[in-house]
Amino acid sequence: MLAVTSIKLRPELQPRAKDCAALRERARLERDSADHVAAFRQRLENDSSQQLEPIIVAELRDGSRAIVDGHHRWKGYELARRDTVPAKVLTVSIKDAVMVSKLVNLTGAKLRLTSEQQREAAWQYLAAITQRGLFGPELSLRKLGSLLGVSYNTVRTMLGKMEYVRTDSAGWSPSATDPGTGWPRWQHVKGNAWRSQLEEIPIDKRRQLKVERCAVAMYRELEKLDAEEQQMLAMMIRHQQNSTDPDELRRAAALDGIVDALTDSGGTDWLDQSDSDPDGDF
Repeated sequence: MLAVTSIKLRPELQPRAKDCAALRERARLERDSADHVAAFRQRLENDSSQQLEPIIVAELRDGSRAIVDGHHRWKGYELARRDTVPAKVLTVSIKDAVMVSKLVNLTGAKLRLTSEQQREAAWQYLAAITQRGLFGPELSLRKLGSLLGVSYNTVRTMLGKMEYVRTDSAGWSPSATDPGTGWPRWQHVKGNAWRSQLEEIPIDKRRQLKVERCAVAMYRELEKLDAEEQQMLAMMIRHQQNSTDPDELRRAAALDGIVDALTDSGGTDWLDQSDSDPDGDF
């Protein structure tokens, strides 16, 4: 048993990074987390002899203690005004504690990680066991995928990205890296490299990328239409040119030109130069 107040929280030992989750999921994550803590608190308050599963604590080389696994349980003890909490203590470096926290939450978490958090923890763990891609993993890709809770293809894609990230790691801003490992987060690595290499992207570059992404999306939509439907679309756009609204006229003229360009028999080789799936996931 350890005194509740003797244990510290360190952000690098928390694999449930909220910024790894999609914006639409963050409110749900906060609610689920609060409910999880409330359930633990209720159990402890209802029965003074009740004890929860021991948390895992790292006793670091500087003498401090930090939670590796069991943040919600620890919070439940704190809110229930318990003085002590059952704990398993590991004497490890902060680097090893970070990896243990990720592996434990990947394989045995009571409150499941989101798919984004799962991939992030897997990416960081793979980087650690391969020394950031310098050495191949000892386990097969399928066994690794099963262990880490991600697909075979995800493991293969992640390993394929390692060399690029390793040779360009100096260009990643602190906000784009894991606080425990200093290694870029998967959400920034998985797509276009520009998305997280620099803290600030020049406005002209942002506009160019925004336009490219829009063009790719439009082309994909046009591919779903046959020739007759594309002609119907062009007629609908040209009909808008009869509007008296200057903004509507401007948009209609621009769309008319874009549709002509995208449906022109001259080809769309420029598409091959852009990311085939700017927002894709692996």
